[in-house]
Amino acid sequence: MHKWAGALSPIFFYVHSMGMGYGYLALLSYLFLANALLGYINLDVIKNNSEVLFKGWMISHVAFSIIITILMFFHITMVFYYK
Repeated sequence: MHKWAGALSPIFFYVHSMGMGYGYLALLSYLFLANALLGYINLDVIKNNSEVLFKGWMISHVAFSIIITILMFFHITMVFYYK
């Protein structure tokens, strides 16, 4: 389920916002798409069993996800604050 949601998420992102935005929205957009790309090249896809590579990939993927979540909540706060 996680992999399918991640694989389809750029489509939902495009429907939500067809532009990359400016400022923090550009950062949110680029990190989101970079994290999706990082998810696409997981170790199942590249057929590698390296523990070091897996740990590096996992740390990067989780770190991007945390940053994206923080920016997402900031974005939601700004949307409702300015309405």
